[in-house]
This record gives sequence, structure tokens and C-alpha cells, in this order.
Amino acid sequence: MNSLLMLSLNNFRKNIKTILPFTITVIFSVVIFYNLLNLLFAESTRPGSLMFRILIVGSIIIYLFCIIFLFYTNSFLIKSRKREFGIYNALGLEKKHLGFIVLIENFIIFAFSIAIGLLLGITFSKVMILSLSKLVHFNLGYQFAISTQAIFLTIIGFIAIYAVITFSNIKLIYHTKTIEMLKANRTGEVLSKNHIILALLSLICLGYGYFKALTIVNPMKAIGEFALAVCFVIAGTYLAFIALFNFLLKILKHKSSIYYQPQNFISISNLIYRIKNSAVGLASITVLSTGTIILLACTVSLYSGITNAVDNATPSDVKITLTTNDSLNFNTQNFVDDLKNNFHADNLVQLNYMTTFTDDNFQTFYNKSFSPNYLVIIDESSYKAYTKEEFTLKNHEVLFHSFDDYNQDTFEILGETFNIVGTSEKLYSRFAFFMTYNQKYLVVSDEIYNVLKTIDVLKNNSDINYEIMFDNANLSSTDLNAFLSEYKGQFLSKEVIVKSEQLSAYYEIFGTFLFLGIFIGSMLLIAIVLTIFYKQIAEGYEDRKTFQILKLVGVDNQLIHKSINKQILIVFLLPIIFSIIHIIFAFKPLYIILKLLYLNNINLIIGYFIGTIAVFFIVYCIVYKITSKIYYQICA
Repeated sequence: MNSLLMLSLNNFRKNIKTILPFTITVIFSVVIFYNLLNLLFAESTRPGSLMFRILIVGSIIIYLFCIIFLFYTNSFLIKSRKREFGIYNALGLEKKHLGFIVLIENFIIFAFSIAIGLLLGITFSKVMILSLSKLVHFNLGYQFAISTQAIFLTIIGFIAIYAVITFSNIKLIYHTKTIEMLKANRTGEVLSKNHIILALLSLICLGYGYFKALTIVNPMKAIGEFALAVCFVIAGTYLAFIALFNFLLKILKHKSSIYYQPQNFISISNLIYRIKNSAVGLASITVLSTGTIILLACTVSLYSGITNAVDNATPSDVKITLTTNDSLNFNTQNFVDDLKNNFHADNLVQLNYMTTFTDDNFQTFYNKSFSPNYLVIIDESSYKAYTKEEFTLKNHEVLFHSFDDYNQDTFEILGETFNIVGTSEKLYSRFAFFMTYNQKYLVVSDEIYNVLKTIDVLKNNSDINYEIMFDNANLSSTDLNAFLSEYKGQFLSKEVIVKSEQLSAYYEIFGTFLFLGIFIGSMLLIAIVLTIFYKQIAEGYEDRKTFQILKLVGVDNQLIHKSINKQILIVFLLPIIFSIIHIIFAFKPLYIILKLLYLNNINLIIGYFIGTIAVFFIVYCIVYKITSKIYYQICA
């Protein structure tokens, strides 16, 4: 037993160069997970608050990502050591002894990582709280404290990950024959004979995913449809890399003028030798890169566009929305006059509209949500006052907006046909937030609006809504709710939004999102770095013997260096090119989703996407520069 322990420690020291990056990753994961839990259990984090719920979801996402990410990177480690375990097995060590060695090595890695990670997490917890306070624009009232709950859950969580990874490694050793372990990393890969079928499948998956993304119109369905498109694009990416490599390498191999150039011959031969692993690794880098860029660009855009979003949602300092119906004794003019008398209601604007649920033909109406079709009818004069737009509607002319694929020139309601003469982006920005129905909006002339209000089938099945906006920066929602209590019984529901309070709420939501986005984005970036690192290390050791043979037959170092650079350039460019293509096709649905959160400043969003891609590309180049040097050092 002691000899096995000493052997484990000796192996640990011998493989420190490949184990150290994995250990640093576990430490980083512990730091992030502990700090999220520490925020969650802090006394200043109110249970049930929006921030509390976001932190719970964020902690679960981070933990699941830790499991997948550490399990994935560990597979590189165990693969690189198969031959080593095969030699031990051939020299007389039983597989149970090899399992014990793995058990001890993983225990050292995780025990050290958890201890250091918790120490660093506790040390930097104050910085994390201050960072979150800065992002959400208010003092969280945090007092430095060590959360025993956070420590306990972190230890338990990473012990579970240790157990899963160790069990997986031991199972792999037990199920792999000695001869297979000895031949690990020495067996080339055969080009698939079905590369044409794979190529067609990749085109179908990518084509459908891109088509689905570009044809998303209804914001209410955007998230679900975009998720479906993402699944097809991910599948298509993996198939495309395998099929693309197959296709390109077969063409290049049969082009004697290209293939039999010395440096091309070496590069192409090496890629052919391990086609499948190269394709899967590059596809993984592509998917991770795309996810990292989208996550960071969207969260930064949302945070930076908070003021713009609040202005779209609440153009004035105060917005009061009252819902009533014809049976209630509510006089809107008296209410507005009382507002002006009690508060300095400057620049008061009133938007009047009816809301009802209808059947698919808009001929039958319901006073409750028996139908998914939601119709909003707005009068012309109040709409023009609200939007500051100038136009004149005739009796049978309407402005129209729909969140589905409605593309007709006319709209029929109660047997009357109306000509659609235009639409307005203001309808989108005003009503887009958190939709739950198939919504359609009509702006009609005042005369038609007053007629519709008197028709029994509409009057009995519609709510009348008054949205009153004015400027007074000194008011609070408490003041306004106290005033509205005097009108109790005169309306069905009320909503009071004060712009300054809405701004604070948005900073809490999107500040916490950005905080989590930075954490998750950092982990994705580390996943990319480690994937590239282990890929280069593994391939370096695989190619070393090839380059040694080339040296023995007289190939000079300069030619070897050029072939290595060409090979690295190929695997460097493909993932980033694919990522940018994916992002271009994903931009439209992402913009639609961001507009649901009132962020419709397209120039700001484009700017942050371009900036994020540029920063990511710089980091990507640095990582590849470093890892390519490591690859060359191994091969040379």
C-alpha cells in the first residue's frame, strides 16, 4: 500500500505540467461557486427577492457547468495517461492497483483545490460583494462574514464531482485492455466512408438552424424557436467539422500539386492521422466560443442599455395604468384633474385603449383569457400625444402591429374591413415586455374608437385602460398608491411605475445578470483555453514521434516549423470563422429577445457584439500563440 502511495505521488510530480492546469481550473470553479453561495446566504440578500432567485438559478447553472466542464477536461488527462497505465499493467500492477493510484491522485487534486479555492473565495468575497453592489447601484449592506452553509455546500458539491470523475476513470481502466492502453495515441484514424452523408446532414442541420433563426418574427415564440435553432446548429457544427475535414482532406490528398509539397504533406498527413479527434475538438471550441461571445455581448448590452430600456418602458417620470370597464363609475377627466391639483403633473399624457380576447377570426370576444388571441384597440388622438407622431386616419384606416406572421393589407373585425395604412415601432416598444398572448394592436380614429366602445359584444367583453404619464421626479410609488386608494372600487386593477424606482429595479436585475454573465463567461473562456491547451498537448505528444522520424530522414527544422505553423493556422482559423458565422445568423433572434426587455438600441447592441468579438479574438490569439509554442517544443 505504501509503495502504491509513493508511486501515486511520483506520478503526480511527473505529470505536474498537465495536471496543474486542471487543478487551477478546479480552484477557480470552487472560488466562483463558493462566492455565489456566499452571496446567496448573506444576511443582506433577502429570501424571495429577485436577486435571491437569480442567484439560486445562477448557482445551479454554475454547478452543472462545473460537472460537465471538469468531466470533459479530465477526459483529456486520462486519455494522455492510458499508455502509462498500460505499461504499469504490463509490468505486473493489477487494475485494482491502478484504480487506487487514480483514487489517490484525484484525491490530492481535489483536496488541494477545494482548500485553496475556499481560502481564495473567502479572501475575495468582499471584492465580489462590492462588485455586485457597484453593478446593481446600491449598497447591499454586506458585513464581512464566513458562511458555513456556503463552505459546507461547496465541499459536498465538489466531493460529489470528485467521486463521479474518479469512478469514471477507474471504470475506464477496468474496461480497457492492456494492449489497447499500450497502443493509446499511436493508432491513426480512418477517414469516414460516409463523409458525403455526414456533409449532407451537416448542411441540413445548419441550413434549418440558420433558416429558423432568420425567420423568427413573433417575440412571444422567439426564445423557444431560437433554442431549437441552437440545437440544430450545434449538431450541424459537429457534423460539419467532421464532414468538412473529410471532404477537404480527401480533395487535398488527391491534388498531387498540393499534397506532395513537403510542408503540406506533413500537415495534411498529421490531420488525416487523427481526423475525428481534431474535428470534435475544433467543433467544441467553436460552440464554446460562440456561447461565450453571445453571453458576454448580451449581458453587457443589457446592462449598458438600462437607461435606454427604462426610457422605452417609462418615457415620463411617472406612469399610472388603470383598468376599468363600462359598469364601473370611473370618470377619467376628474381623475386627471385631481392628479394635477395634488401633484405637479407636468407634461401629462394620456393613452386610452381597449383590451379583449377574441377567436381566431376576431368575430367572437371573451372577457377572460379563453383564447390566446389578445386584441388592443387604441384611439388616434391619445396615441399621437403619446408617440408625438403626426398622421391622420380616415374612418376605415388603421395602424396595425402584430407579433405573429400576419402579413395582410386589411383587418376585419365585427364584419367591418379596415385598411392597414402603416405601423409604428412605438407599439412594439410599448407592449413588448413579457408577452403571454398572440397579440395584435390597432390604432383607429377617435370616431371609430367611440363607436366600438358602445357595441355591446365589445363593451361587455372588454376592459378599458387609461395609461397616464407625467413628469414629477419627487414622487414615490407610496405617495401615488395612497392617492389611488381614494378611488377604490372605481377600477379593476392598477399599476404604478415611478421611473427612478424602475431604474433601480432594472439595475438590480441586469446588474445581477451581468455579474453572473461575467462568472459564466469566465468559466466558458477557461473551458476554451483548457480545450485548446490539452488538444495541443495531446496532439504534440502524438506527433512527436512523426517529427523525430522526419528529422532522421533529413528534414530540416525550418521545414518542420513551417508545417507546424500551417497545421496550427488551419485549426486556429476554422473555429473562430464558424463562430462569427453562427453569431451573424443568431443576431436577429437575439435582437428580438433583447427588445422584449425594452432594449431596442440596435447600434449599441451591434457595437458591443463587435467589441466582444474583437476582445475575444485577441485573447484567442494569445492562447493559441502560447499553446502553439508548447506544441512546437514537444514536437521539436
